[in-house]
This record gives sequence, structure tokens and C-alpha cells, in this order.
Amino acid sequence: MVLGIFGSRGGESLEDTVIAEGASMEGTIRSATSVHLNGTFKGVVESDASVFVGDRGCVEGTIKAVDVHVRGEVRGDIYATGRVELESTARVFGDISTPVLGICGGAIFVGRSSMPGTAERGVPESPRLSGRSGVTLAEEDEL
Repeated sequence: MVLGIFGSRGGESLEDTVIAEGASMEGTIRSATSVHLNGTFKGVVESDASVFVGDRGCVEGTIKAVDVHVRGEVRGDIYATGRVELESTARVFGDISTPVLGICGGAIFVGRSSMPGTAERGVPESPRLSGRSGVTLAEEDEL
């Protein structure tokens, strides 16, 4: 079931899109507001705000949003322009691309992560990738 929420309830704000626990849906969701996935969804989710995958939420597909918060399961790739947070109950099987990634202890993440924009934030290149093969971090500090 997809609902428009008209008011504030349990962290959901005005006109959020919600797939309730026990409901299932396939297709594409495009929303200017936050999306709360507490049921099962298969397809593409695109939000100009945040996507929340609840404890009992299960997504099979792609999520694209500003911020993504996962407490349930995602089987697919996540793209966020802001941040991705994996809570301790999260299970993610897919790649994550975001400038900021938070993973709580207990979360399961099987995939690759990339953090676009780190060079612009002044993050130095890893010594392993800088072409100085055979130099450890401790040895580099002495250089």
C-alpha cells in the first residue's frame, strides 16, 4: 500500500511516500519528498529527499536519493548525494556510492563502496594507490 501522509507521524513528515509493513509493490517510485519503505518493494526508488528502509523493509532494486537510511534489507545498488547510514540491523547486498558512509556495528554489507568527491574535500590519496608500492604507513610516517 502506498500512502501520502498528511501530517506528522512517527518521523514521517508532510506528504511522505510510505509502503506499509505487510504490503508489496513493484515498479518505480519518484518522489520530491521522503520515501519510507516498511514493506517489500522491487524496482527503482528515486527521491529528492531521503529514503528510509525500515526494520521489516526489503528492497530489491536501485535506490537514488539525497540521504539513505537502512535498517532492513536492500538487494541492489544505493546512490546518495548526501549520506548513507547502515544501522545495526541493516543488510545490504550491492554497491554503495555516496560522499559520506556510516556503518554501525552489526550491519551486513556485501558489495563495494565508492565515495565520490573525497578529493575535493582534501582527502589524501591512499599510500597503496599512490604508486609507492612496498611502503607501509608506519614507514611512510618516518619519511
